[in-house]
Amino acid sequence: MAKAIKSLSLLIVLSIFLLLVSDMPTTEAQDERQCKKEYGGDVGFHFCDAQKYPTMCRQNCIKDKGAEDGECEMELGWWMCYCIFCDEYAPQPPTDDY
Repeated sequence: MAKAIKSLSLLIVLSIFLLLVSDMPTTEAQDERQCKKEYGGDVGFHFCDAQKYPTMCRQNCIKDKGAEDGECEMELGWWMCYCIFCDEYAPQPPTDDY
């Protein structure tokens, strides 16, 4: 009889624990894959020309896609424009803190 009560108690405790864990709020972590999306194919050097600030990549990501920012990366010899939709992955401007 004692074994049955012990098993039943364990089952009840585990059930309560599972109910508590399943009701906990979940946080949706934003990873880089969700935050950075390709603007669209090989955009070429003119889109990512660093001498023109802000770059066309940045301007078009904000204007056309509603992104927070845009940045260029070179991949296998091609310039790629990525639109950034999360603040935490957006490039930060340099600060004057010395």
